[in-house]
This record gives sequence, C-alpha cells and structure tokens, in this order.
Amino acid sequence: MLSLTECLLHDMKHYVCKEFRVFKFNIFATLNVALMSANSKPFYFILATFLIVLLLSFLGSTFRVFGIDIKNINIISDLFPEEVVDSTQIAVQVPVIIDSIPIPYDFRVSDAIIGYEKGATMKAFIKAMHELSEGKRKKVRIGYFGDSMIEGDLLTQDIRKLLQDYFGGNGVGFVPITSIVAGFRQSISHSFSENWNESNFLNSKGYNGNLYLSGHTFRPSESSYVSYSAVKYSHLNSFPETYLLYGKNDSISTFTINDSVLKYENHDIFNRQLVSMNTSRVQARFNGSGNTLFGFSFESQRGIFVDNLSFRGISGIELQRLSPALLHSVNATQPYDLIVIQYGPNLLFKPELLDFSWYEKPIKNAILAIKDAFPDASILIVGSADKSCRYDGEYRTQKGVLPLIEVQNQVAFETNSNFWNLYNAMGGRNSMIRWVNSDPPLANLDYTHLTHKGATQVAKILYDKIMQVYDPEASSRTKIQPIVRYVTATRGL
Repeated sequence: MLSLTECLLHDMKHYVCKEFRVFKFNIFATLNVALMSANSKPFYFILATFLIVLLLSFLGSTFRVFGIDIKNINIISDLFPEEVVDSTQIAVQVPVIIDSIPIPYDFRVSDAIIGYEKGATMKAFIKAMHELSEGKRKKVRIGYFGDSMIEGDLLTQDIRKLLQDYFGGNGVGFVPITSIVAGFRQSISHSFSENWNESNFLNSKGYNGNLYLSGHTFRPSESSYVSYSAVKYSHLNSFPETYLLYGKNDSISTFTINDSVLKYENHDIFNRQLVSMNTSRVQARFNGSGNTLFGFSFESQRGIFVDNLSFRGISGIELQRLSPALLHSVNATQPYDLIVIQYGPNLLFKPELLDFSWYEKPIKNAILAIKDAFPDASILIVGSADKSCRYDGEYRTQKGVLPLIEVQNQVAFETNSNFWNLYNAMGGRNSMIRWVNSDPPLANLDYTHLTHKGATQVAKILYDKIMQVYDPEASSRTKIQPIVRYVTATRGL
C-alpha cells in the first residue's frame, strides 16, 4: 500500500505531465497555424537567415562573397569560454630574406627602418635624395597616406620642415579643395564656400574612378570658391609656384585665379596646371560646369615636398578603390619618390580584438596596386602606434596592437616594401600612457591620437631614421641636431 507522501507525488507527477502535454500541443498548434497562414514568408526568411548564420558560426573562418572579404561570424561565441591570450607572448615569425642583403633588424624590437626591398633600404628614395643634393634633379616628392593620426598636416608638417631645412624647398605641397580640419591646420590658411559637391571614400558610388589619392573629388556649383594664404613659418611664407590639380573637364570652361581668367590646358584623367607664381595668397573661383577638381599644390622650383593624404576613419584598404588609370596618370605627371602608408587606430576598434588575418589580403592588394602605378617609388609601411584602453580599470596597451603590427610587417615583407615600427619608436609597451602623462602632453586623453608636440616628436624620430639610411654618418654632422629619443618628463609613471 502506498504511503500518503507517495500518493501525493504520484498525483503531482500525473498533473505535471498532463499540463506539459497540453502546453506542447498549444505550442505546436500555434506554430502550425503560423506556418499555414498567408503571412508565413517572414517567418521562413528569419528562420533561413538564422540557420545560415548559425552554420557560419561553426565554420569559424573568413570567406569571400563576390570578391569581398567577410570577417568571421560567430553568434554563439558567448556560449564558450574565451581563450585569454597575452599579446606580449604571441609568437611572431621573422621573415627570412632570400636573394637579398641580410637584414640585421628584428621588427619586434627595432625602431630602425627595415628594408625588405631587393638590394637596399628605400633604394629609389635615397637615390633621389642624393641626386637632389648633388643638383642632378630639381624635385623630390613624398606622398604620405594616413588617417586621423596625420590629418591637419600633423606629423607631415614637421617631417616636411626637417627635410626642407636640409635639402631645400618651399611649399606645403598638396592641399584639397575643402577640408573638415582646415581651421585646425597650421601650415596654411584655408577657407572655402559651402556649395562644393564632394565625393569621397565614404559617400562615393558614382565617381569611384575619379577619386584622387586623398580619397576626395570636388565639383563646383555656381560661383564656388576656395582661398589659400601663406603663413609665417619657415618654408611656408609664400607661394613660389601654385598648381591646380584636376581631372577630366569641359575644354571650353574657364576659372578665375586672383582675378585672372584662365582656361583648362589639359584634358587627361589627371592634370597639373601652373596657375600662379610668387604670391602669398591664391583665391580661385569656379563655375557650375561640373568639372572634376582635386586640389592645389604649393611648391618651389627646387626642393623636397611632402603631400599630406589623410582621410579620417579608414583602415587603408579603401585605397583599393583608387582607379589604376588615375594612379598611372598621376605617376606620369607628378611622380613620387617615396610613398608612406600609415594606418592602424581604426582597426583597433575592440579591446579584445586579436585577429587581423582578414586585413592582410586587402591591404596587400592596395599596396601592390600603388607599387604597380608608381614603380620608381620606394614604399614605407609604418606600423601602428601604441594605443591604450582600460582592462580591469587600468590603462594598458591594447591587446591587438602587436598582432596588427605583425600583419603590417608581413605585408611589407611580402610586397618588397620597407617597414618602420612606430610602436617601438614610441617606447614600446604602455608607451602611450607615458606620452599622455608627459609634461607637456604628447598624446591626447583618448590614448590614441598625438598632440601637436607629440606629432613633432614622431616626425623628429622618423627624420632621424631616414637620415641614418641616407648617410650613416649624418648624425655626426652639426647640421642635423641630435634627436631626443624617449619621453623623460612624465607625470605619474
């Protein structure tokens, strides 16, 4: 005979089972009605999408769709424990140089410029600098690509001044038609009307083939204007030669430079036209013809020039969108001797991000396209600067900095380019914290961007590294001042 307790348990079990069967029936009945209804298409679409994403989560790898690299998708990552990786202990394979000069530097610890070219470090650029100093050529040109780390002519204005102090030259080089940092820039006074039509890397679909190296193209409306004035700084206090840079245009159109009416002289995909000489102010007005304009270049007849080609918020892979035909046309008309590629902060958008394998192929393709268009230019890839974020309430070097630098160095090696580890030049691990706490501050409180003084410091170090390649004995000359290599005046650290 069952006890009272056993009877109660038996009745409860029977009741629960009965209620569960009713609940299960109601669920499946409701689902069946949803599936049989006329509005079941959204359900099937959502179910199919979920199953596809779930399948991709188990694949755990990158893939391509219509030639576009798609990063790894994982909607179930939170169900598994995260593997904790110490970025300082990540194994890095140092490339072995075949059929070339031995490389005595390890990019993980060196702050020297490492040459992965066959024969020498920055061979074409160093040759051009020697020819300029010996009077065998008139101009040497550097194109410096980057993101917000160099916008407003940060870093480039200082490297330009140091190089022009030594090799000669006056002029800020390339300046776009309009700029979101015109008021921030110190190397030129720049203003413009608000009625310009702009296409760029982020908003352009129809004019991709016409984007300039800066990632911008400008088209005037009626009476659009732009004005530039020289500033009272060394090498920048006049405009010896001013060139208008533009694309395809209406051959009958005219424009005005300082009250002089001029015609477009050339009609190629890229054109460079001298429009003014020996002045300290250039004001240009354009009609609404829809001509494609890129900007102006301010130069002297001889010397070295550095073009700032910054674009905020990009990773560098956007350079793939530049038209090969336009790049080749620029090289034919305005060749570069050195092209610098500096990106990084916009790739470090998550504190825990460690995998940058997806980035390697597109940035490599972009650099190979540039090398193909500018075969006589040296390419220098600058590794990411240090970047810090909070871990457990304390600022430390972000975990992804070193893995990203490894990829950047590998790309330099595989493209026979040159590499400079800015992270090491800053002082390595947690150096950004010391730069922020320096007195005066060398970096901003976002622990990412440099101040003007910090950018000057980096420019001095890079100049020193370039001059060491140009002439290993140059540091002993009184004309080149010694460089203060590390931050010594700090607060808190």
